[in-house]
Amino acid sequence: MPLSQILERYRKHLSYPWLALSFGAIYLVSQVTIGVILQPLGPQELGWLQVSGFTAGDYLETFARWESTGAMAYYKAHFEIDGIHWLWYTISLTAWLALSMEAGRVDSRYNGVLLFPLLAGLCDCLENAIQHVFLSDPQFSTIVNPLPLISTLASLTKWTAVTLALVLAIVFLLRARRRLD
Repeated sequence: MPLSQILERYRKHLSYPWLALSFGAIYLVSQVTIGVILQPLGPQELGWLQVSGFTAGDYLETFARWESTGAMAYYKAHFEIDGIHWLWYTISLTAWLALSMEAGRVDSRYNGVLLFPLLAGLCDCLENAIQHVFLSDPQFSTIVNPLPLISTLASLTKWTAVTLALVLAIVFLLRARRRLD
């Protein structure tokens, strides 16, 4: 089956409000729970590591700081939920994007943008897998270059894909609104 047909089916099967709302609610609960678990770290700490931890030295320094303050336990704990979290936002964001494309009557030749949330989710899985490798040794001897670079590039790609999907969903909804006016 050609990719264009697969994407057309993908769009049709995911453009249901109940799907977007259900998985959006699950995502929100998951996100809030992760936020509560990671609160002792502070959003700046984790955010910095996700987008600028390019070297083993960056990670080792950050993890040493977290170990000294007791915050590392919270970082480790969040993976209990984060391991499946990507699935909730991937389905939710894809459904919202598909709905907005339907509402805006966006031509099917643009269905490829529906893959942005999936790309984000897969990059999140890669990032998490590498973090598990880092945490697999109590002395963090598994934090070796180029793994931090790969993890950070996966994170940056994830955030770029999520941002693009959100911006496009808004653009498509604005297009739908213009059609109604």
